[in-house]
Amino acid sequence: IFNTVFITICGTVGNLIFASMAAYSLAKLRFPGKRLLSFLIIFLIVVPVETSIIPLYSIVKIMLGLKQQMSVWGVILPAAISIFNIFLFTQFFQNIPTEYEEAARIDGATTLGVFTKVIMPLSKPIIATVAVFCFIGVWNDYLWPRIVMTDVNNQTLTAGLRLLMGQYEQRWAHMIASCLVSMVPPFVLYLCAQKYFLQGISVQAGVKG
Repeated sequence: IFNTVFITICGTVGNLIFASMAAYSLAKLRFPGKRLLSFLIIFLIVVPVETSIIPLYSIVKIMLGLKQQMSVWGVILPAAISIFNIFLFTQFFQNIPTEYEEAARIDGATTLGVFTKVIMPLSKPIIATVAVFCFIGVWNDYLWPRIVMTDVNNQTLTAGLRLLMGQYEQRWAHMIASCLVSMVPPFVLYLCAQKYFLQGISVQAGVKG
């Protein structure tokens, strides 16, 4: 549970930071290659995650300088960025009127100031939406933690459930109890962020402008 909570919090916070910054540059800033980069992001959304497991494993292993055993950072780094979340943030930021930015720049705000003091406070619905999506995705992820962390002590809760299913014994009571425990945090998070989450879904669906 501790490993899962730590990985999920780091992955969610990383997503909110990196995805929002990348989306702001795509939605509000001008730079060479912007259209090509936007096209690549949309293209990568439709690419199945399973096709990138082998190169992703090699990249993460080289970045961390690990020889045999990967640590929890091998799970956190890929979880800290999501193409789909960048797309969600971009669509939301594009609907924010530019008048807010212009007023802030007249008052002397820098690009970082506009992003942190104007854009992000207006983006609570999409922040809650991405946080819920990311939290549930990282919390319930099974395949990647199962591949990266072979040490039993470093397993996440979802990947560790397999340990309750032995070759000659199935601990069904433990399995059901563990599944119930794993369902509680995402459910509580959704209840806490329900108001902003529903607003974010409505905006992305085009119900609200």
